[in-house]
Amino acid sequence: MKKYYNMTTFLTIGIYSILTTFYFPYLNQEIGLSLVEVGQVVSIGALFTIIAQPLLSNRFSNSKNKNKFILTYLAIVFIAIVGLMFINKDLAIVFAPFYGLLLSPMVGVFEIYIEELSIKMGMNFQI
Repeated sequence: MKKYYNMTTFLTIGIYSILTTFYFPYLNQEIGLSLVEVGQVVSIGALFTIIAQPLLSNRFSNSKNKNKFILTYLAIVFIAIVGLMFINKDLAIVFAPFYGLLLSPMVGVFEIYIEELSIKMGMNFQI
């Protein structure tokens, strides 16, 4: 079980890191946004992240079936990542709130999930 826990945590944080690292060059080089437009898209996403992070964390903490919540959330994140492939210059500003509401708060929600799992399994949760 500990191997599964470690691998799942590693993959979740790793996928998020890859996604956020290449999001900005993707907007600039592939979509064709100028650096000013990339800054606007990213700041809109960050604004929605500030709003969504506490709401999603609270919703997750209060949910009775946490596994169902995580699986549903992962499915929505997968759809959002696939949606990144189909955006163009005009849709980038529309996709920014979606990115901020769903993709960016992912690490905070999974951190709560990982901490609860480690407490249930009797493992020390250390950073």
